[in-house]
Amino acid sequence: ILIGYDDSVETICDGGFSLDVRYAPTRLRELSKMDGAVVLSSAGSHILRANVQLVPDPSIPTEESGTRHRSAERTAIQTGYPVIS
Repeated sequence: ILIGYDDSVETICDGGFSLDVRYAPTRLRELSKMDGAVVLSSAGSHILRANVQLVPDPSIPTEESGTRHRSAERTAIQTGYPVIS
């Protein structure tokens, strides 16, 4: 779950689909069942994208071991937005 959206986020998003629906816990729960990331607005009030593959700069160092967690840490560093993995 990526909390924040701007051009820096758009450039690392691959695939998935765009939404613009108000945040609701049930919506987030259902969308989180998919393999990809869910992107929320900076305020967390809207779900903007779902089932997205995040492709941050691979040269950003990370101490994480799993693919999902490495991508999450790199995404947070590259965009400056919090990522929950």
